[in-house]
Amino acid sequence: MRIVSLLSLLALCLTASAQPVVGLGTPGTIRVTGNAEIRVVPDEVVLRFGVETFDEALEQTTSANETTIAAVTAAARAQGVEAAQIQTDHLAVEPLVDNRRNNGQAVYEVYGYRVRRTIVVTLRDLDRFDALLRDAIAAGATHVHGVAFQTTDLRAHRDEARALAVDAAREKAEAMTERLGQRLGPPTLIVEEPEWWGASYGAGWGAGGGGAFQNVVQSAPGDGGGGVTSPGEIAVRARVAVTFALAD
Repeated sequence: MRIVSLLSLLALCLTASAQPVVGLGTPGTIRVTGNAEIRVVPDEVVLRFGVETFDEALEQTTSANETTIAAVTAAARAQGVEAAQIQTDHLAVEPLVDNRRNNGQAVYEVYGYRVRRTIVVTLRDLDRFDALLRDAIAAGATHVHGVAFQTTDLRAHRDEARALAVDAAREKAEAMTERLGQRLGPPTLIVEEPEWWGASYGAGWGAGGGGAFQNVVQSAPGDGGGGVTSPGEIAVRARVAVTFALAD
């Protein structure tokens, strides 16, 4: 009995020692995060238009879709968009099937075809945004999948935001260690955490697409005059986590 009790006690001790220690960081270090955000004026906008057609005959709906895509492309070219800034990046052909039962037997009958194609337009002259949107819709675009205001100088802005985030992390660490009567040592680990940037919205082919379509249509002037959409500024953000050693 005594041997069994000792073995049980030993097993209990081993089990307890295997549990992880929670809440302890690396001794002699301090970990802080630094965040930075800079606001920049966008100099380009990327629009994703969708064209959806349907017909009982595949050849007819495919032809109608190609004709509409050509019209949307021509509308973009008329607004000064270069050919290299226009791209077709999605094509889907879907047979539409009617599932019925005849005398208990499943019957699958194709009653038509739906063709969907997406065209991406990059516009550098933001003053033409409303006109391009209006003309593309008039040319037959059935969906606006996305509108994204961007900057072509993103690398420089990201570098600036990252440098500011690092400065913010050091300032925070210095303030905390000084308050606690410690001295800050050199950094031992630096990690850049992903951050979203830009200003955009979008929708798919379903009911959500109508919402985006309605929103952007409301921003288009009806008299063909100057645009009313103001892109404002976009945010470029950076976030870093830095671990510093504490000096002796």
